[in-house]
Amino acid sequence: MATMDAPWMKKSNLEEWLKTPVLEVMLKDAQLNGDNYLSSMYRMRVKTKQGEKALIVKCRLQNTDAADAFEETSIFKKEAEMYWNTLPKLEKLLTLANQGEIEPLAPQCIYSCKDFLVMEDLSVDGYKMLERYQGLNLEQCLTVMRTLARFHAASVVLHEQDPQSMEEYDLSFFVETSLLQGWTTYFQGMINMLIEEMESWPAAQWKPYIEKLRHVQKDFMERLLQCVHRDNSDFNVLIHGDLWTNNILFRGDAARFIDFQLVHYSSPALDLRLFLATSPNMDVRINHSDRLIQEYHSILCSTLTALGSKKFITLEELYQMYRDKGFYGIFGIASEAAVMTAHPNCGFNLDEAIKGRTPGPQMYSDFFRDIVKLEFPILDKIGAFH
Repeated sequence: MATMDAPWMKKSNLEEWLKTPVLEVMLKDAQLNGDNYLSSMYRMRVKTKQGEKALIVKCRLQNTDAADAFEETSIFKKEAEMYWNTLPKLEKLLTLANQGEIEPLAPQCIYSCKDFLVMEDLSVDGYKMLERYQGLNLEQCLTVMRTLARFHAASVVLHEQDPQSMEEYDLSFFVETSLLQGWTTYFQGMINMLIEEMESWPAAQWKPYIEKLRHVQKDFMERLLQCVHRDNSDFNVLIHGDLWTNNILFRGDAARFIDFQLVHYSSPALDLRLFLATSPNMDVRINHSDRLIQEYHSILCSTLTALGSKKFITLEELYQMYRDKGFYGIFGIASEAAVMTAHPNCGFNLDEAIKGRTPGPQMYSDFFRDIVKLEFPILDKIGAFH
């Protein structure tokens, strides 16, 4: 629970950050239920002479095994750099190309440091996080694709103008040595749990997938590292890295992204794979996956043109890139969607999971089981399990 001696609760600090006298500081809510395993989130209301400011404070979580493991990584530094420097540059590029105001890509950050971020609370403007247990509908997914395409396109141009702008995001956090053993153990546990679940399915058609999972389990971490490795000869962008329902705020046909801890300069197919593995509802998965990729490509190309970029990617090249990253779809389902579609009382605990201890198949939702049954044959068809 936050205390009045926290730096972000002090009037003097808030006055410096907001550049206005502060009359009163209030915690609107206590801990937000945002499914955050590595941070604590607080809502604040700050009264000033100009009116009331609504803020979100994101604090680095401490005193857990997972928090200790992640403390040695660059993820918190990356997120602070994104909010404070990179996102404003991307939005400036998009504003100039649009010759006027644009929908921002993310909340505005008013202060950042290694331990916490203070940013605007978009809920007062009608933005909200949508329910994650059944997935996003077509219009919501299309909104995400358009926002993602603009985000990616602006990063291409920023890199063209200033190649050093991507140095902070050069490596995926999966390659950080302090996490390698923990991730290896985590993935082994998650695959074992999925195998246990699929062994209970009576239909014979799923038995081969148990062996396929055992096959990829042997070198899962090596395959994942190969998948996220950037090929500098390819079309690369600044990927969000953790693009799923809970990291997107919606208002009508507008969306803004949050949680930039896993940003990485790499293939756009990684963001596409993770989002499509974790976030659409079943109707979108069955009937509209191609439309999402096509919409992304259309907005990406039109934005690159508006920004004056010399780099382009054809739709077929994008599809090939997406196919080549098929293993990332397996990762996105077996590891990420399993947790993201589970209910909060499912028993999952990250501190336990990085030690290989999982709640067992009872944590799986029916939605997740439907995802596996739909997506695994599709991924198998493109050779993702090989």
